[in-house]
Amino acid sequence: MNADRIRKYVLHRIQVAGGSSSLLSDTGWEALSLAFGPGSTPRVINTLCDRSFNTAFERDKKNVDVDDVYEAAQGMACRKISFFIR
Repeated sequence: MNADRIRKYVLHRIQVAGGSSSLLSDTGWEALSLAFGPGSTPRVINTLCDRSFNTAFERDKKNVDVDDVYEAAQGMACRKISFFIR
């Protein structure tokens, strides 16, 4: 999936669950898009999103940002995300 399809996919899942796109900050969206490349599976995308939302919740934040995605990706051993953050 390319970045646009990932965004549409995640947004659809958020909306079906009753949420809105504002649950992810601009940096959160960018981090999710950069974390995946062609061939990423919906299962992996779902897992990273779930862990990112849990991380933001634990920090008592209203939306997911790059720091939340970064921490979640580290826990999943996503290699790509470590190249663009920190």
